[in-house]
Amino acid sequence: MLLTRYKFSAWVHGLIACLIAIINIENVETTEITNSTWVLDTSLGFEVNLPTLTCRAKYTEYKEVKWYKDYVLLKQGGVSLSDHILALVDLLENSSSVYFENPLQLQGYYWCETDYINASSVHRFLFRITEVKTFVGKLLATQDSLGDDEELSMKEKISIKKSIYEYEMQQVLFGFLPEPNTFVTDIIVRRRKGLEVWFYIYVRKLFEPRVPYKSDIIEDEDELHYLNDYLNNETTTVDQDHYQQLLDWTKFRGINIRSIEIRSTVGCYQDVTLVPAEPPIEITWPYANIGEIVIPDEACSSKNGLAVTRYCAGSFYNGARWGNPTGKCNMPPSKLTLQLKNLYNKFGDDPKPIYIKKLQDLTNNPLQLTVTDMHIVTDILTELSEVPELTSDEIDEAFTMIDRMAETNVSELVSAKGTIKLTSRLLTVIDNVFRLASARNKEVKVAKKHLLVETKYTKMNAPSNDHIIGIAVINSGNKNTLEDKKTEFLLSSSSIPKHESLAYFLLPPELVIKREKETAEKYDCQINVVLFENWYLFPKPIEILYKRNYKIVPTPVMYVSLSGGSAWNLTSPVHLYFKNEHDRKIENPICVHYDPRVDYDDGGWGTEGCEYGGIKDGFHICRCSHLSIFAVILKDFLIGDSIYKESVVKFRVAVTIFFFFVMSWLFGFFALNEKSKELRILFSISITLTAYYITLFFVFHEFSFWEMCRKWKKNKEPVSEVVKYTPEKRNEEQNTEQKTVG
Repeated sequence: MLLTRYKFSAWVHGLIACLIAIINIENVETTEITNSTWVLDTSLGFEVNLPTLTCRAKYTEYKEVKWYKDYVLLKQGGVSLSDHILALVDLLENSSSVYFENPLQLQGYYWCETDYINASSVHRFLFRITEVKTFVGKLLATQDSLGDDEELSMKEKISIKKSIYEYEMQQVLFGFLPEPNTFVTDIIVRRRKGLEVWFYIYVRKLFEPRVPYKSDIIEDEDELHYLNDYLNNETTTVDQDHYQQLLDWTKFRGINIRSIEIRSTVGCYQDVTLVPAEPPIEITWPYANIGEIVIPDEACSSKNGLAVTRYCAGSFYNGARWGNPTGKCNMPPSKLTLQLKNLYNKFGDDPKPIYIKKLQDLTNNPLQLTVTDMHIVTDILTELSEVPELTSDEIDEAFTMIDRMAETNVSELVSAKGTIKLTSRLLTVIDNVFRLASARNKEVKVAKKHLLVETKYTKMNAPSNDHIIGIAVINSGNKNTLEDKKTEFLLSSSSIPKHESLAYFLLPPELVIKREKETAEKYDCQINVVLFENWYLFPKPIEILYKRNYKIVPTPVMYVSLSGGSAWNLTSPVHLYFKNEHDRKIENPICVHYDPRVDYDDGGWGTEGCEYGGIKDGFHICRCSHLSIFAVILKDFLIGDSIYKESVVKFRVAVTIFFFFVMSWLFGFFALNEKSKELRILFSISITLTAYYITLFFVFHEFSFWEMCRKWKKNKEPVSEVVKYTPEKRNEEQNTEQKTVG
């Protein structure tokens, strides 16, 4: 009985931890850095562009900005413009608080953080010099320690050891490589085992023109083979005198050469695994970049028909490494899967129109597509979207394939969004098409059953010299498809067809004018929109769905972008309007945006930078201070009758209180009668759990204190209006508030 009680307590504590984690998701905000300009450096004997980075945040309530590189604090300041900027070339100067000797050492992850009170999700910026092959390595020196000098701190001891090892490894261990070839990043003390040394290796052996069929990761593998062959004396190019010095040094430090681990910072190399069988089955995994999910070359699946995938984990900081396969390849691929796989392998062999025609024929029935099939199709679309010579018809066919994804089997589609990152990969395809359209001065116009795409130059020709700041999707007689929907371009001086529109958006005119100036030398500025019919291709926000008495009413999802990249912390917000097509009462609408780089339990949906502006003239209004993918979440109570709803709540209150009473009485009874230490602990836990349950009950039901506060605040806010776009007025108090980089 005692064991059973412990299991129950552990289960309850786990449930509470999960619920608290879900509550905290609401408070997650985001910071991101972008490169704005470059400084040319030639100190390595070849040209290297060193970027100037700018920190951007989706919130304004902070007073301090910190810059980091690979967890090392580089810079700390206030909220002025200079504090939001980091020039990498400045880190090569002795006056810098953290000094780097050469541009190779500047490679790594950079990010900025603020003192904002809520948890922050950081988007890291990777600076990498592609002309040099960089590897991550670690070794264990069993005959070394930090020493026993008590006058030095631990940090000082590690710093001294890093300098010593960096010099010795550069001169001896990797002395066969051109200098600089080593950068020691960290030293970890392993008790009774010595020192674990982490380092970067810079290989510049091959500066020959790249062989066309060799990708970056294949060249990377060739260089790694060269390193390992030299260290193990398995190549004819070894200098025997130098190699003897290498052996003497490793013996002195207690290093086993064959245990030195070196990893790629690019991705995972081709690998072979075995599936238990008679005889064992070999499964070949193709090359994969860090963060990429792949399927085996055999395109097999598990017994239950699920796709078998493998993830290339790691980072530039600790190197790439294969994860475990998600299942066992027990079932051979279907005929359709084999045909798609063969088509992918032959990419580039046939002319694009013929190739796309074959793809369309194979995917004519979307209901037949499995997760494995969708993975292959998405890979093909990614390859197509990176071809700079795509015609308008070929772009249209690419969006046809994306549109078909929404018609696949529901269970397969849900699985694909969770296992192969379908949403983020399809968005990458769309981004590639938009970049191609901007660079080639092409306008894209696509209308499919489940999505509509429109791009347009923002600058109007003379004599008006007006600017397009928005796009409206005009409603039509057929409400079940977007194929026959039309679009209308909204000028800064035009009226808005609010009664005819399904959805539309308006950008701040000053943002559009600024982008036109920034992109004038390269291409004409374009405004882009993708309207998705519903949430089919996006993960649902688990945080909202957790309230089981609510369901999400289907609404469109609008992807808004502008040539020149993202825009954050806009002084004047982006206005978004979604037509209200539901007669029933909607409770607490929420404006959200989607970030494919954020992998929370809520699927990347967040509320930061967006606010709900009410409903007016039949439109739900959202105001967001950045460009992104937007939607309005409408929650409908599953039980429509308000009287019945109140009875259900009262019944739940009664059941919950009864459960609390029984649990407390049982644990208290056993604790008083048997008087054991374990039972007293269980009684204390039961009281604690009762308090937790009462708190959580009020959090997750309608009588929450925070819910009442929000309702009170909402009642105090003025009703929003839908009008022609005008920049929002700022009063004197708002003008004195902190302004961040936008």
